[in-house]
Amino acid sequence: MTEENIYYVSLNEKKISEEPMTGEATLKIIAKPEEVEEIKAYMHKNEENPVGDKYEGDLKALFQLVYKLGTKETKESLMNMIK
Repeated sequence: MTEENIYYVSLNEKKISEEPMTGEATLKIIAKPEEVEEIKAYMHKNEENPVGDKYEGDLKALFQLVYKLGTKETKESLMNMIK
């Protein structure tokens, strides 16, 4: 069974790290390595194609995954971002 670890996701910088990062949009999640790879894939897709319906779908999926894996504070931050 794969262990979950704490990761920090920067949506503005499109980075994910095991070390805390500075920045307004840095979010704390608890994820398995395969979930981290899924987040990285969404971030990479958004860099390649930053416009259009596919981008909107990928971005929505990225936010949903980060929300699902996020701590209580992360979930509150994401909800405040979309208000």
